[in-house]
Amino acid sequence: MNTNPLLEYKNDTPDSYIPFNLIKDEHFEEAFEEAFKTAKNNLKKIIENSDTPTFENSVEALEYVDEDLKRITFIFTNLKEAHTSKELERTADIVMPKVADFENDILLNEKLFEKVKYVYESKPIKLTKEQERFLKLKYKSFVKKGALLNDGDKQLLRSYDKELVLLTQTFGKNVLDATNAYELHITEKEKLIGIPDRVKEMAALEAKERGKEGWVFTLKAPSSGPFMQYCSDESMRKEMSIASSKRGMEEPFDNKKIIFDIVSIRNKRAKLLGYDSHADFVLDDRMAKSPNIVESFLKEIAETARPFAQKDFDMIRSYKEKQTQSNTLNAWDVAYFEEKYKKEYFDF
Repeated sequence: MNTNPLLEYKNDTPDSYIPFNLIKDEHFEEAFEEAFKTAKNNLKKIIENSDTPTFENSVEALEYVDEDLKRITFIFTNLKEAHTSKELERTADIVMPKVADFENDILLNEKLFEKVKYVYESKPIKLTKEQERFLKLKYKSFVKKGALLNDGDKQLLRSYDKELVLLTQTFGKNVLDATNAYELHITEKEKLIGIPDRVKEMAALEAKERGKEGWVFTLKAPSSGPFMQYCSDESMRKEMSIASSKRGMEEPFDNKKIIFDIVSIRNKRAKLLGYDSHADFVLDDRMAKSPNIVESFLKEIAETARPFAQKDFDMIRSYKEKQTQSNTLNAWDVAYFEEKYKKEYFDF
C-alpha cells in the first residue's frame, strides 16, 4: 500500500523537516482532501459544543482546527512558487479557492463569532498577557474579515475572495509561464567572454535538456543573475534585461488587465468591510496604521538615502565611462560594471 508523505509527516518536533525528496506532485490533491475533511470535523465539534465558551474550548481550539490544512498549504505554495509543474498548477486551481472558502467558513460563521465575542467581552482574569493579546487579535480578525456584515454582504465578500484567488493564481501562472518561455540561445563561444565556467556549464546543461547545441540562458534567477553580472556583450545584456522587465506584460501571458481587476476587487472588498481603500484595510493592524504615514515614511527614507544612492550611481557611471568612453549607464549595465568595479578595487 502506497503512503502519502504529506499525511505521514507531522511538524511536531524541533527537528522536524519536510520530506521534499519523497513528495510527488500527485500527493497533494489527496492530502488536501484529507486535511479539509479533518478541519471540517474539528470545526463542527467547536460549533456544536454546548458548553459555555471559554478561551480553551473556543479561541484556542480555533487555532488548531485546520492545523493539517495550514501545514499542507504552506508546503504546497512554497513548492509551487519555487518548482512548479502543470500538475501543481492544476491542483492549485482546484484547491486554493477551497482554502479561501474554508477560511470564510470560519470567519463568517455567526455561531463561532458569538463564542469568540462572548470570551472577548467576558474578559477572563486568568489569561496570560500572551493569551490576552491572542484573544484580542482573534476577535479583531473576525470583525476585520466581515463577521459583522449582513448575510447578503457576506456572500458578496465570499465572491470577491474567490475571484481574487483565481486572479492571483492566473497572475502568478502568467509570470511563471513567461519566465519559462524565454531563452537566450548562444552558439558562438566568443560571446561568452567574461562568464565564469560554472555559469557556462549550467547554461550548457540547460541547452542539452532542451535538445540544443551551445548554451541557453533563461530568466530564472540562477541563470539571469550571473549572466547580467558577467556577460561582456552589452547587446545580449540589454536583450536579457528587456525580456525580464516585460515578463507578464505581453500576450499570451499579459497580466495588465489582471492587475487592474485585482486592484478593483481589493478596493470593493475594502469598502464593503468599512475601509476607505485596500491600503487602509491592510494597514489597520500594522504599526503604520494609515497610507499617509507610510507615504511620509517612504519620502523621509528617500530624502535620506537618495544622496548616497546618487553617489554610488555616479561612481559606477564614471567607472563605465573610463572603460567604454560612454557616460550613459543603462539598466543592463549596472550589475555588470558593479561586478567589474568590485573585482578591480575590492578583490581579496
